[in-house]
Amino acid sequence: MYKDNASISAAQIYIKIRYMKNLSADDAVQLLLTVFAKLESAKASDVLQMYNNIISGTVKVVEVLTAKELSAEEKLKAEGDVVKNFGDETIAIFHIDQNMLGGVIIRCGDYIVDHSIKSEIEKVEI
Repeated sequence: MYKDNASISAAQIYIKIRYMKNLSADDAVQLLLTVFAKLESAKASDVLQMYNNIISGTVKVVEVLTAKELSAEEKLKAEGDVVKNFGDETIAIFHIDQNMLGGVIIRCGDYIVDHSIKSEIEKVEI
């Protein structure tokens, strides 16, 4: 599991670019601000190398979406689960989705595990 600034920066850039067709002007500005902020604490060459590793598939980016901010302990457990399911060559990026009632959604490329409350309710209704 990668946790250094270059890894996180590269993963955030990758995620934003992956969804760029849905990128608003505000998100584009936020992307640039994120990149510049991360480059202060990580060398640009390190970020570029990690980004290339992500693009080549050597390193996987796993998005973890939750309804609320996770505690440090919850993040450590989630990172352990990510490594267990996706391998050591991963970067976990945590996002808060205020539209979620609760639960968690995990995305890695086209692979999605949806354990949100909404998804669980829909399963019961079927």
